[in-house]
Amino acid sequence: MLYKEYLGIRPILGIIDEGGHRGYEVRNFVAKHRRLYTYKGDSRGSQKFCLSKNYPKLIFANKKEYEAHVLHYIYNQNNRDNFYLYLLAEQEFSQQFVRELSAMRPDSSNKKEGHMYENYVHNSRVHDYFDTSKMYLVIEDFAIANLAKSCWQKKKAECLNIQNHHQRKQRQS
Repeated sequence: MLYKEYLGIRPILGIIDEGGHRGYEVRNFVAKHRRLYTYKGDSRGSQKFCLSKNYPKLIFANKKEYEAHVLHYIYNQNNRDNFYLYLLAEQEFSQQFVRELSAMRPDSSNKKEGHMYENYVHNSRVHDYFDTSKMYLVIEDFAIANLAKSCWQKKKAECLNIQNHHQRKQRQS
């Protein structure tokens, strides 16, 4: 996946969750690839994300903040001009994708603030697609903060240029 094109674009960065039982394997894999990083959720710091001082390919990210961002994009985002989270066409994703993306729910044990996105929980529901969406936002913020503008492949994928894509479709109709 790291070296394959998607919609005519090769990825410029990648991120893998370091948590779990194969952390050593993940770190070894990441060490072999120049623009690949590991992720670890950390809600203790005040920064949105930062690189580890001990392992420069590990990005610590404020887990709760990024979870809240994903939930906002899923349930409330209306501004399609800037930072909109687009999903694939309905026929291109499975019910499993929908279940996992919507696995986070209000924390019913937290009566006062359980409804706030920062306090949503998955309660052991499978939520891998939710986590990958969260990690996408982390690596996007990391890229914006750390990559030179020349690294960005602006408007290279025709269908990612959403506004022009929709205008062309309307003209064809």
